[in-house]
Amino acid sequence: MHDREKLENLNKMLTTLISTCESEILITTRMLIDARSNNQINRLVLEKAFWEGKLEVAKYAKLFSE
Repeated sequence: MHDREKLENLNKMLTTLISTCESEILITTRMLIDARSNNQINRLVLEKAFWEGKLEVAKYAKLFSE
């Protein structure tokens, strides 16, 4: 596989990852609105932070793949 093909594949993968992260953040935010207990809220806040961190890294990496 040539470097250009590898870069295109990486770009597609990062686009998919970014879309997935954004979806997970949206879902987690909706779940936070309905959360009742502190345990649920704490778990969802951590989960949302996880996806936000992953999203930030994916967007940063995508800058180099373009």
